[in-house]
Amino acid sequence: MNNRLENGSYSEVARALGADGTTITNLTELGPALAHALDSKRPACRDVQVSLAPVPPEERVIMGGSPF
Repeated sequence: MNNRLENGSYSEVARALGADGTTITNLTELGPALAHALDSKRPACRDVQVSLAPVPPEERVIMGGSPF
């Protein structure tokens, strides 16, 4: 994964605080995970892992580069 927070997991933090936390690594998991979060009627975090390739223009600017 291209997660910039190499040791961070939002879903694990959510679970530690008593909420429902799930890590999504595949697009097919997203719909069911969102439906479950809405149906559960409780706090939920869906940690969606995405590819950062190509690097978005916003991130290039944050890193000190040109957006284009």
